[in-house]
Amino acid sequence: MSSTPLRLELARTLFNLGETAEGDALARGVREAAAAAGDHGLALLARRALAVDAFWRGVEGAASELEAIAREAIAFFEAASDQRALADAWGAVAIVAWGRCRVGEALAARQRMVELARATGNTHFERQALTEISPCLYIGPAPPGELLAWLDEHPWLAQMRPGQAGYQASALAMLGRFDEARLVAGQCEERARELGDRASIAGAAITRGELELLAGDVVAAELYYRSGCEMFEQLGQLGILSTYVTLWARTLWLLGRDDDAMVQTERSEELGASDDVITQVAWRQERARVLARRGEHAAARRLIDDAVAFVERTDMLWARADAFEALADVLELTADSGGAASALERAQAEFEQKGMIPAIERTRARLTALRAPA
Repeated sequence: MSSTPLRLELARTLFNLGETAEGDALARGVREAAAAAGDHGLALLARRALAVDAFWRGVEGAASELEAIAREAIAFFEAASDQRALADAWGAVAIVAWGRCRVGEALAARQRMVELARATGNTHFERQALTEISPCLYIGPAPPGELLAWLDEHPWLAQMRPGQAGYQASALAMLGRFDEARLVAGQCEERARELGDRASIAGAAITRGELELLAGDVVAAELYYRSGCEMFEQLGQLGILSTYVTLWARTLWLLGRDDDAMVQTERSEELGASDDVITQVAWRQERARVLARRGEHAAARRLIDDAVAFVERTDMLWARADAFEALADVLELTADSGGAASALERAQAEFEQKGMIPAIERTRARLTALRAPA
């Protein structure tokens, strides 16, 4: 059994690198060996690793399974006073909260994970735990300046995980500092290629799409989103893909390629788990845009109302703003300029709370145009 925990660490590394089949086989082997040896703790950790992988691949029910494993693991490892394994269990709690778009809960669980990792005295493990704070600051209510300050305080994060530089690029783009954002995004991709980290290479393409869309270059954004989505599909990370194809769909719609946009919303609906909140919001809002431009106004309104209802239960300001902006698009296409203006006001309020300067300027300009005399 002495080498079995090391095999589990290797499996987790393979999962992080997108080598799903190899990681899955290793983790299943560890789970079976641990069960045969009566090592319940190691079996729990192997089950956690498999459930986390299933979550990111969009397997239906994976979030609920992971939540149950996490709660069982917390009770077991607290009783065993195993702080490292307990930190892993709290990491699983954070992942479930993340998938349900409860970013405040995810951040609290991540912070508990860091406390436990620090208590082990293992600096490398503590640093691994600290890398999980950045995505919560990025997608949650924290303004971009807070994320940049966090990354400045922990400059080694980007060397440890290339995706950390991606969060820096995104924060710079939210502040309208696009030249800096492009430079950092390029460095993120370069570092990922040096490490052979295919998942981070794909993530860098998505980051570049995001910043170009904020900058107003829809053509460039579409190319980057397409590239990132194709890479995530090759990696078999279908849960992540189910969300990102909706971003690709938006650029296709902005370019007038409505049929292609519809195809991507259908892929998202097919791939996304029913409890993946952000995906359930995103495919509905992007399809609503397509249907509204086709003149299918009633169907578009039903979808966008569902999307808004979903996202209003979350604390993801950016996602909330996106949904309100999509509602404005649908209402404007149905000639309801007053309703569209109200929706844009709600979007602008969310963008202002997040501190996304280019999006604030965009919605302000749209509001001015809508209110202008005919």
